Amino acid sequence: MQVSGLQQTLRKGAVVLVLLAVLTAIEFAVAVWLDPGRFAILGVIAIAKTWLVVDYFMHIRKSWNAEDH
Repeated sequence: MQVSGLQQTLRKGAVVLVLLAVLTAIEFAVAVWLDPGRFAILGVIAIAKTWLVVDYFMHIRKSWNAEDH
């Protein structure tokens, strides 16, 4: 079954949305239930979420790769 470009984009957007939701839930759990000294874990999660937003929503790869324009 052939998948169109729009369907691929929507599927990737759904995956990013789910990943952000899962990371947010994990972030909340870490912040509420772990020791206060474990803030490094929150930093790692924040970096992962930041990369997803920058890569998918801000299209940072396209600005580095002129062939995609």
